[in-house]
Amino acid sequence: MSSELTEGSFRLLERVAEAPHGELWRARDAGGRTVALKLGLDAGARARFAAEARVLALGLSRRMPALVDVGFVALAGKRALAVAAGGHALPFLALEWVAGQSLDTAARGAAHRAGDVETLAWQVAHDVGQALADLHALGIAHGDLKPQNLMAEGGGRVRLVDLGLACPLGAREPGGGTPRYLGLGDRSLGDARARDLLALGLVLAELALPELAARADVLAAARQAPLPEPLASVCRALLVCEPGA
Repeated sequence: MSSELTEGSFRLLERVAEAPHGELWRARDAGGRTVALKLGLDAGARARFAAEARVLALGLSRRMPALVDVGFVALAGKRALAVAAGGHALPFLALEWVAGQSLDTAARGAAHRAGDVETLAWQVAHDVGQALADLHALGIAHGDLKPQNLMAEGGGRVRLVDLGLACPLGAREPGGGTPRYLGLGDRSLGDARARDLLALGLVLAELALPELAARADVLAAARQAPLPEPLASVCRALLVCEPGA
């Protein structure tokens, strides 16, 4: 039971994802809240989590998950117990649990229902646009906007998640991210703000024309594709050839 836990500790419920640098768990904290618990497994996790926690603490956007806690834990079976830094302690970042599906999964389901894809695309444009506006107003860019980092909730809202690659708005060079959504073939990538907006345009174009997802150079294909109006007007503005303009 969660009542057995001390503050800063968690009960591990389900491993959602794993990678060489860390794991993501659905967990429950001492207060009984369900959280997304990131556990760091490499030397750089402490700095990454501290940076992400800072962004989330500053952001306070309804379109992004709220920060719950950050610190260090030691694993004991299905529990992650609060400890001081050092030894075998693992850095962690606990976030509000966003129940729903990643956008790529939600889009596949919407494709079978008439009108649902267009509705989903407009919801993404509205909600993710708001999340980016909230971030950009603080001088911060997301840095890795892609369907896997957008969560479609049961009520229809879309949330922007995973700020592990967030960076200053004016950063000229990508600090990582998914090449497909970075527009690397452009003469000038512009700054991080422009890259965020270009990535949003690509996500919307793929929603409007699912066949674009199979194209290797999705940016070139999206710029030439006969996207349906009025979404086409939004995508044209986001996918301009000189994103710094």
